[in-house]
Amino acid sequence: MRKLVIDPVTRIEGHAKIDIYLDDAGHVTDTHFHVTQVRGFEKFTEGRPYYEMPSITARICGICPVSHLLASAKACDAIMAVAPPPAAVKLRELIHCAQFVQSHALSFFHLSAPDLLLGFDSDPAHRNIFGLIDENPEMARAGVALRKFGQEIIQGLAQERVHPSWIVPGGVNAPLEIEVRDRILAGLPAARALAVDPEDSVRGKLRLCEGHLARINGTSHRSAQELSLAVEKFDEAQKLLPRSPDPELGLARVYVYGLKDIDKGYEALQQARMRGYALGNREKLLLADGYRDRGDRLWWDSRNVRGLPPEKDQIQRAADDYKRAEELYQGISPWGKSIVNLVRVRLSLESVNFRLQQIQTDSH
Repeated sequence: MRKLVIDPVTRIEGHAKIDIYLDDAGHVTDTHFHVTQVRGFEKFTEGRPYYEMPSITARICGICPVSHLLASAKACDAIMAVAPPPAAVKLRELIHCAQFVQSHALSFFHLSAPDLLLGFDSDPAHRNIFGLIDENPEMARAGVALRKFGQEIIQGLAQERVHPSWIVPGGVNAPLEIEVRDRILAGLPAARALAVDPEDSVRGKLRLCEGHLARINGTSHRSAQELSLAVEKFDEAQKLLPRSPDPELGLARVYVYGLKDIDKGYEALQQARMRGYALGNREKLLLADGYRDRGDRLWWDSRNVRGLPPEKDQIQRAADDYKRAEELYQGISPWGKSIVNLVRVRLSLESVNFRLQQIQTDSH
């Protein structure tokens, strides 16, 4: 009788060893799989309040805590005889999907891929994540980026990447923020591409995703550095995706909402249209907001030259921008917040025209 020992097992998310018993002919007679960790959750949860169970049982695993957290919270729902509201159910499902993404990316790219891609006959010293990086760096980067995407969704929803306390008995303890929603939507195309085809062509979509994330950060926090990074990423995406209008659409939003440059935003939208994109209500709203914003700045800054020759020209430029915005808002009304902004622009236009009449009267 001979015994082979595999210790540790290196392709699992945990700690274990395997004993294989061979007879005198070299045939396997028995195998033992040993989980070498002593956890004790079944014991130290005894006597604790039921509402503490989700946060305790999530500690079973640092890779998939969301799954344990959700299972425990559902058990608490049953104990309380409550049904979470529909929005909470969907948010729970969303964070669990993010858990699948990050955990499966880790399992495939970091644990299984060295065996599957490098081959079982390859040198064991090279058959690991570092060997995979040497042989296929793009594949390795794709794995890291895909897992990062799942982790960032979890952090955005629950404010924590590991052992979040966001899922509670009865639902969740906070709503989905608009900024988090935009981040998830911005990252989906690149994540989907990475999962399906992590080749060179995907780099463009990845740059596109990074551009949108930098755009959201820059606009939310008024960070010139992040906005410049967004422009850089979208420019890279343009070169990698020469037929796609998406980089131009991203640039337009950076220029209008972030850098406050409506002229460059308009040019970017025209480039998107040349690439086959039909401008819709969203893009028309973008332009209207840009013209309205510039009109507001011109109208406000005209106070610095009040009574001086440049005032009339500056106010007239503000009036022209307000008129462009008015036409665009009117064309898409009642889509989005166009009605509210239309009323606002018309009030500003009345003030501007009144001042122009005053200047005209004073000149005579």
